[in-house]
Amino acid sequence: MSEVIVHQPQHAMDLEQQMSYSKALAAASIIPKAYQNQPANILVAIGYAQALGEHPIAALTDVYVVEGRPSMSASMMHRRALEAGHRVRVTSTDSEAVVSIWRKDDPQHEHKIVWTLGRAKHAGLMGRKGPWQSYPAAMLRSRAVSEACRMACPEVLGPAKYTPDELGGDFIDAPEGAPAAFAAPGPTTKVSRKKKEPEPVDAEVVPENTDADTHGQDELREAIRGDGITEPQMKKLCALLTENGIDVQAYGPMSQIVGRDITSKTDLSKDEAARLIDSLETRLNQESN
Repeated sequence: MSEVIVHQPQHAMDLEQQMSYSKALAAASIIPKAYQNQPANILVAIGYAQALGEHPIAALTDVYVVEGRPSMSASMMHRRALEAGHRVRVTSTDSEAVVSIWRKDDPQHEHKIVWTLGRAKHAGLMGRKGPWQSYPAAMLRSRAVSEACRMACPEVLGPAKYTPDELGGDFIDAPEGAPAAFAAPGPTTKVSRKKKEPEPVDAEVVPENTDADTHGQDELREAIRGDGITEPQMKKLCALLTENGIDVQAYGPMSQIVGRDITSKTDLSKDEAARLIDSLETRLNQESN
């Protein structure tokens, strides 16, 4: 009886192979600086690429890590949606970007996302110094593509469902000839920010009774404290709450979505804030259709 051989993609590697490959790549001088002489960083990136079914080298060019969270460029999201057999149409002007996706398994239903300068201003994005002021058309396309892919075909994104810009990092899909400050950052570049003050609406929080049983809440807060909601996420969350007609201090509904009790938006981790933002965006899109 002949032996059954399970076929694996050519780029699939076991851990030992990944470690050897990472060490070899780390010695190269043509890879991003964040990877040079950093085989551990390359090993993590290869893990993300393998989870996405991409060749490991794609981790050095299209997959980025912003403060520990994987992300990918909008162009890679667009490509992966097309490779999955979905139909994607992108139309844009200097002030508007429209992305429509028809799934391969549901070709009659159009998933449509529109980003305008007005929406970007309402979300607090246009006030930023940098690519949103210099390249608004490209940024609108990037936001529209990423949001459309999350809504219509999230399975093609794997663990990297956001662009670096959405996670508070630098712009990736920079136009040709863009200044170096707006080009793709090193895949593990940590974004520095000034320490933000808590929002006035959350300033008065009732002190917890340290003698009472908090059912693990203290430990959970402590565990996520170092990975808290980012300033861009805070602005976007407040804007979406207002757009959905929800009080920014309505912590009950927020607690139900994140699965634990919260008394302030500053209690949220980045992951929890991302889930809230996704939920509010989905609700807004459903109401607009």
